[in-house]
Amino acid sequence: MKFYDFDEITQAGDCIQFVTTVLGLTVNREGRCQAVWRGGDGYNVALKKDGWYDHKTKEGGGLKTSLASIRIPTISSYRIAYSASG
Repeated sequence: MKFYDFDEITQAGDCIQFVTTVLGLTVNREGRCQAVWRGGDGYNVALKKDGWYDHKTKEGGGLKTSLASIRIPTISSYRIAYSASG
C-alpha cells in the first residue's frame, strides 16, 4: 500500500471530487456545498478543483487546508479515492 505526502495529495487532489466522493456531499449548480462538518446548512462553501472558500467563516484554501479544517477522523477513505494513476 502506498502512502502519500501532502504535496502528492495536493497534486493529485480535486476539492470537488473529494467533497462528493469521500464526504458524500452534494455540490449544487453554482459549485457550492454545505459545511456539514461545522453544522452549516446553507450552501456557503464555494468549490473549485484546486480550492475552496467558506463564505460564512471567511476561510479557504486548497485540498490540504480542507483536510485540516474539517478534521477528518481517518484518511483511509481519502487514500482509496485518490489512488495513484498509471
